[in-house]
Amino acid sequence: MKSDFSIILSIIALIGVISVWLLWLCDSIELSVIGLDTFIGVIVALLALIFTVTIGYQIINTIEFRREIMDLKTRQHIIETNYNNYIKLAQNLQSGICASNAQFQYEKGNYFEAFVSYNTALFFAIEADQPNQSNFINQLRLITVNISSPITNFDKGSQELILYTKKIKATTSYRNCLGSEYDKVMNDFWSKISQMGYKKPTDSL
Repeated sequence: MKSDFSIILSIIALIGVISVWLLWLCDSIELSVIGLDTFIGVIVALLALIFTVTIGYQIINTIEFRREIMDLKTRQHIIETNYNNYIKLAQNLQSGICASNAQFQYEKGNYFEAFVSYNTALFFAIEADQPNQSNFINQLRLITVNISSPITNFDKGSQELILYTKKIKATTSYRNCLGSEYDKVMNDFWSKISQMGYKKPTDSL
């Protein structure tokens, strides 16, 4: 709309200029007939007209600019809402993948690996605001009872465990409801690991 209005305004101005020059060249206006006051009045009227058109054009631009801003804000809100939904969906999916891997490792008798995967699944479940998050802690408690030597890939698994333990302890769910229960499970786990001759890595990840 703005581009069409600019074109129309330019065409009108061009026609006006061409007409004035044609009249001037063809001597159809005798300067002797036009007084100074009349000439100044015409110029002022033309300036007033141009000023009015310009102001109107700026008002139209302002209205359209505000409309575009509102449209952008609406689109931004939609994008942010969908983005949050996508993030929740991805976190739910990641939690499910980790839980499935934990179950697979558990059935194979790899209880340490199952514990690590269930701990990671708990973090993503918390991030996705899943209900019944304490069920993951119950699974961790059951797995702890079954852990036995030897443990394969202890270094890699323990590093992942330390990393996601720190992340879990930084969540609101841990602070509000899971803290004491989760800490007890982790203390029991590392106590059993220590009894089996494995050393807990430092928490400096």
